[in-house]
Amino acid sequence: MIQLQVIYGKDAGKCVRFQQSVVHIGTDPGNDFQLTDPEISEYHGQFTNTHESSYSYCDMLSAKGTRVRSANIDVLLFSHQLPQSVALTGECTLSLGQSVLQCTSIPNLLQDGPAAQVQRTETLLLHALPQTTDPQQLAFLLDISTALTTKTTYEAVMTHLSQMLMLHIPYLAHLSFWKFDPCQDSFSRSYERNRADFICPNILKPDDFRRAIHSRSAELHVAQSSKASHWTIVAPFVTSQRELGVLTADADEAHPFTPADLELFTRVACVSAYAIERTFVNADLSAVFDGFIRSLITVMDARDPASSGHSMRVAKYALFTAQAIHASQHPAFKNIIFSNNHLDELRFAALLHDIGKVVLRREILLKDAKLTKSDLNHLLERLELFAAWFQTQSPEKLGDAYRPQSQFEHYREVVTRVQLAQEKATPEDIAIIDEMARTFISPCPNIPLLTQQERESLLITKGTLSNEERREIQKHALISWQYLTQIAWPPRWANVPLYVLQHHEKLNGTGYPYGISGDQICLQSRIITICDIFDALTGGDRSYKLRHSFGEAAMILRKEAADGALDINIVELFIEQVIPQITNPELTASSVPAALIHAD
Repeated sequence: MIQLQVIYGKDAGKCVRFQQSVVHIGTDPGNDFQLTDPEISEYHGQFTNTHESSYSYCDMLSAKGTRVRSANIDVLLFSHQLPQSVALTGECTLSLGQSVLQCTSIPNLLQDGPAAQVQRTETLLLHALPQTTDPQQLAFLLDISTALTTKTTYEAVMTHLSQMLMLHIPYLAHLSFWKFDPCQDSFSRSYERNRADFICPNILKPDDFRRAIHSRSAELHVAQSSKASHWTIVAPFVTSQRELGVLTADADEAHPFTPADLELFTRVACVSAYAIERTFVNADLSAVFDGFIRSLITVMDARDPASSGHSMRVAKYALFTAQAIHASQHPAFKNIIFSNNHLDELRFAALLHDIGKVVLRREILLKDAKLTKSDLNHLLERLELFAAWFQTQSPEKLGDAYRPQSQFEHYREVVTRVQLAQEKATPEDIAIIDEMARTFISPCPNIPLLTQQERESLLITKGTLSNEERREIQKHALISWQYLTQIAWPPRWANVPLYVLQHHEKLNGTGYPYGISGDQICLQSRIITICDIFDALTGGDRSYKLRHSFGEAAMILRKEAADGALDINIVELFIEQVIPQITNPELTASSVPAALIHAD
């Protein structure tokens, strides 16, 4: 048994004890523990009793998260991708919105009475349901069917369904949904709701559930003891493709269920089963896509181990940014809403933004100096060859074309130094490089000591890529789009390829691949661009790149925004709200979506 009490906030003083194993909290009237704080989500979280003295709390994708504190725990649960939970014992406090709740685990002092005799009194086959002519029942079923079509998650479907049933049937005291696992031939309770202070006895066994679901029949059970009687309905949720589970409903002791109630629950199961199946299919599809994308990221990381984790971090930062925009009161973000589907779409795009790099030449992808290792070795071997030939020549014979051995040592020093990523050729170095490009030997009059391509590489002023190599790298955005458009994305994620295509475009038109500008660039692409730049600056994934501090990276982002390349509003929000989450280990650990923790 757990006791919930509001110790601070609009509902201060409210205190309820719950015997059930799952307790839902939020502002929606369908919650077990309803709150009125406007900063609390409709379906904010739930408690689950696990043992006599232990329980867990789960934040159910709330808008602003839940801070949970106990004797040995202080953690923020916050994610818009997957519910975040924490195991608890004894007493804890929850900070959600502007309210503080105290939760206490209370030993169950109720003693079981004499064993009850359970009898199945009514059975109703799903395919044998008679036609109903009751207009009230038809209207109720239509309301359920219509309402559930708008619900996309299992929790939302079950919460709304239980709320409607309890409002329609005043003596309905308890509801549970038991999900069926056909591989294990077992049932697990995945949802529960009951009226406060109702103690629900467990009178049914797994075999009762199996019989109901396999025979596709709803059953009414009565448990009778010397003290009281208890009525339970078990209704199977099945579709033409899948056995989903069973819904159990319990009446309070003063109002027994009737055959009419059994018929109603049977019809409710029929109209609700496909809504439940849809949420299961959506969850299965998300899991498949997550697995597929993780495998692609593994391939990317294998091609470029130095940048391992980059895509995962960009996705994490992008989700933080989207959540901050969703909750922001800034006029620029006033009408912007990120639903769970929008967040999934953004996450997939951020994870896959560099997928096109898998086809790039590895020597360019891993290039850590202005010359590749093989190009540098070829140049140094040519230097030795030229030096050996000049050693056999006389200055008088070659005149101004003669090069002493000391000059070749100087050539070697300049080449090995200037080709490093951090080095920039000085005017003196440029003169030496040009001299090398004009140096030839008689046996090979068409081969200079330094080729034009090598000269261009040594004169690179920023990074390690030549103009030609940079153009090849920049193709990855278009290649990524071409790959991703081959995937049959569900409609709710159909924009993933577009967001990836635009993630290197700039608002001032200086980006690539198409140089589009302003409103032509999607908001999601703007978010990914900022997160990508930030991680490239701070990730430290390349030993030859200067790793910037978060403060330095923020200054660079602001300069890019001032130049018109980045969205100034997103940049400021990123700096003010996202970077603090990244720098605070507690916030980061508790708010990273479970799907991302694995690889980061």
